[in-house]
Amino acid sequence: MEFRYQQFEELKDGKSKAQFEYVGVANKVETVSTIREVLQEPGNYYYIDRRFRHNQKLVNSISYTNAFRTPPPVSSARLQKIFQEAVSKAPHDPAARLPFYRFLIWLGILMIFPIWHLCKVLERSKQKVGTKQNDR
Repeated sequence: MEFRYQQFEELKDGKSKAQFEYVGVANKVETVSTIREVLQEPGNYYYIDRRFRHNQKLVNSISYTNAFRTPPPVSSARLQKIFQEAVSKAPHDPAARLPFYRFLIWLGILMIFPIWHLCKVLERSKQKVGTKQNDR
């Protein structure tokens, strides 16, 4: 039998959002005298979470520990805080500036012909002025 278990977190505005979700297959269903948590194994799990990336800084992941086997959602306040701290400490990604440099290179290439043409026009006008002065 397939199952889906969600644990919700209550927000300040009274609404709730899913914090953890487990999806699996139940091997058996039985009555027990005490409730035990079968979806979690006690321990500390270390995560390198590659869901967090930044376009302008050298941040491709964050790392953290969690008591649960399933990582928290990306929207978790704790993970967002860890991510913001990593972004504030990380240097800028030099590759992020490449589109700007490519733009400048293309702009320079595109400006070569108009500048060359302008120089030719100015050179011709100087020659015409020089020949007119020699004619006088």
